[in-house]
Formats: sequence, C-alpha cells, structure tokens
Amino acid sequence: MSRVKRPSCRRCPASPLPLEPVHDLRRQLRRLEPVGEQEKARWKQLLEFAILWSVRRRPKEERERLYTEGLKNYQNAAFLQEVKAMAEAEVKTWEEELTEIIRSRTELQTTRKILRSLLEKRFGPLPQPWTQRIESTSDLNRLTDAIAEVGSIQTLDDLKL
Repeated sequence: MSRVKRPSCRRCPASPLPLEPVHDLRRQLRRLEPVGEQEKARWKQLLEFAILWSVRRRPKEERERLYTEGLKNYQNAAFLQEVKAMAEAEVKTWEEELTEIIRSRTELQTTRKILRSLLEKRFGPLPQPWTQRIESTSDLNRLTDAIAEVGSIQTLDDLKL
C-alpha cells in the first residue's frame, strides 16, 4: 500500500511535515510578543488560545514537531519559556472534553436506569416521587451505593438516596 503524500507548505516544499501550521503558529506568537510585555494576563489567555488552536485536530506525533519548528527563532527567553511550559502541558482538545462529558452523563443515566429497574423488580412500579428522586440525583456514588442496598432493604423508605 503506498503512502499518501501530504501536501507541503509553499514556503518549505521539501519538509515531511506540512509546515503551514508551523508558519501560522510562528506568526501568531510574533504578534503576541508585544502584548506580553504590556498585559501579562491578557497575553497568557491569547497565548493559550494560540497554542490550543495550533494543536487542535493535529495528530499527537505532529504536535512536538509543530512546537519545535514554531518556536525555533525566538530570542526572548522569558517568552519562550512560558510558551514551552504551556505547550508541554497536557491539553485536552474540545473533542476530548466533550467525549468525557458524554461518557460521564451516559454513566449517570445508565446507573439511574439500573437502580429504577432493580427497585421496580423488587417493589413493583415506583411512585412518581421516587422516580423524580432518582432522576434528580446527580451523584454517581450515591446512586451506586443505592444499587448495592436494594437487596437488603425491606421498603423503599429504607433506601438512602
């Protein structure tokens, strides 16, 4: 199977990494340098955005090279140190954060469903207040503990939820 050759940057046609993202990162960082000298807090926010933007949707194996190439020509030591620290921090992409949120919500919904099912099997149809109580509980540990209690309680009122 032949490898698909990625398009290279117009400015650096021999490079194995498409350098357009590298040039974009360099350009962004150059524009931010004066802000860093005047407004440190704003500069950090903009810097974080530029770094996140540059790695978004880039494969992990390209990220290190992107930073190395993107930061090549900087003489401002404080600026370079700050950028490297931010770049090396493990940053979650919005896709990773969204996946984490979805996984967490799904786990919560599944646990609620299991608890309702076990209670209905043991005590018959649940009264509306109990259904609402289960649905309004957002603490996964409390729901899990309630599932463990189902086998040992005599009435619904004995359940600690």
